[in-house]
Amino acid sequence: MIRSNAESSLDRFSRVETYGAAAGDRRIVTEARGGAAEQRAIIGATETIVSNLPGVRDVTPWWAQMLTYGAVALAIVGIVALLWMTGLGQFLRTLLASVGGFIPRRQRQDADLAAKVMDSASAEGIREYIAARRAADPMFDIAYRKAHDERKRQDQGTEGTGGA
Repeated sequence: MIRSNAESSLDRFSRVETYGAAAGDRRIVTEARGGAAEQRAIIGATETIVSNLPGVRDVTPWWAQMLTYGAVALAIVGIVALLWMTGLGQFLRTLLASVGGFIPRRQRQDADLAAKVMDSASAEGIREYIAARRAADPMFDIAYRKAHDERKRQDQGTEGTGGA
């Protein structure tokens, strides 16, 4: 479209130059020649664009690729978090443990000790079980200390009433 418009304008400038020469007006001839030269430059530029166009490659900038990877990673993390929060994650974890036998080592050790505590022939008692749980899980230890301290306060409060 640009080339066809430029060729049409070049043809008009040629006619104007012919008209200006026939009229004897040097200014019209000079302006027509200048306009024709500009149209030939435009036609040459369009030829350069057309010849270079097949070599042009669509390249995605590095930062756009990084944003794409980041968005995909965030979406995956969001989906996993959503599944976990809705309880489906815990269900899948339980299903894997029951079907595939994937039970973390810490839970297997805890279950083994609990089974030994329940066995009356075993030397392990509830104190060993609680000590093992507290050593294995810092959050359990904190919760246990809080519950133990609260129970002590309650016991001290009932001793002071006299029970008469």
